[in-house]
Amino acid sequence: MLNIWQASGNKLTSFPVEELANVFDVKHLKRRLSKVCGASRFRQRLLRDGTILQDSAIVIEPQDLHLVLLPFCRSSDSDKERVNAAIRRGDADYVESVLQGPHDPEALTTPLSSPMVVASYYRCLEIAKLLLEARAHADRAVQDETPLFVAASKGSLGIVQLLLAAGADKDRSCRGMTPLFAAVTGTSSIECGIDCQSVAGLLLEARAGCDTVSCFGGHLATPLYYAVASEQTALVPLLLRGRADPNHVCARGNTPLHVASEKGLAITVNQLLAARAGVEFVRATGHTALHLACSRGYDEIVQKLLESCADRDQASSHDGMTPLHLASAPGHASAVSLLLQARADKNKACISDDTPLDLARAAGHAEIVQLLEWSGSGKSSRKRIRAS
Repeated sequence: MLNIWQASGNKLTSFPVEELANVFDVKHLKRRLSKVCGASRFRQRLLRDGTILQDSAIVIEPQDLHLVLLPFCRSSDSDKERVNAAIRRGDADYVESVLQGPHDPEALTTPLSSPMVVASYYRCLEIAKLLLEARAHADRAVQDETPLFVAASKGSLGIVQLLLAAGADKDRSCRGMTPLFAAVTGTSSIECGIDCQSVAGLLLEARAGCDTVSCFGGHLATPLYYAVASEQTALVPLLLRGRADPNHVCARGNTPLHVASEKGLAITVNQLLAARAGVEFVRATGHTALHLACSRGYDEIVQKLLESCADRDQASSHDGMTPLHLASAPGHASAVSLLLQARADKNKACISDDTPLDLARAAGHAEIVQLLEWSGSGKSSRKRIRAS
């Protein structure tokens, strides 16, 4: 047996000889003992016959070892500066030596940062492992930033995995944003965009809340809304699979479908509609997604929205214009044709008492004038009906 004795003279634990092959050396033995003695390996010293064993010493035979737990050293300001500088340059050996002091990793925190936050920012996975092994807090915020929030924003997949395994709060907001939102916004970064996308996927697998509203650019938004607004289209199916709400109303009454329709993101519109995005939502300007697609002549989106039963005659509460008005005025002939095929009311007047035909004539869009005049059975008379 390998017997471990405490300084008090009491036996702490024993290991059968057959288990020693899996222990290898003193460092591995200390890691196993940390679960028994409640202290990290950095505070442990193992003695054999009064001599301290180095971490690299091999333990392969039955013997008696004595365990001593050291108190933490006092961490000076210079200690804090040096260890944070070492983390920034990725010097894991120096960090190991400081923790062997032993120094409490939490006592190395400054008013501006903590070792875990610095390791997360500089994507130092090996150092992050050392700090967590030394029992650094996985969720301690400094300057309103947790290690997980920082790691997510920097696309550090390994550190995010490490922190989630250590119990970090996956939904804790920092600077008005959740870690998932930080990862989604980070996808637009040239430096770490692809990595941030992987982090977003990992957070969703961990069931991070995907409908938590965050503040970005002075507006409230969900991760899905931001992904659509910033045209990070690869994230949309990822978020929808994570059960993001496609109908969550965000800035100025917009839903993701409004934004996708306005930007001409046809594939994204299809994905949102497949996830049961509502076509009836009206944003602050009084427009539905169909209004927006028609005003910009995005024919594929117009057709898809009409197929999804969007109201072809809904008048804007702002100016009374219908989708047909908004397609006719700028000269989007294909959109006009699609609306007429869907039997949109070509005679409906807006608040200014103009019909779509009036707007098309005023703008000199001869093709649209012809479409409107000859739609239906024969040449129709203009019947003004004020929009309700």
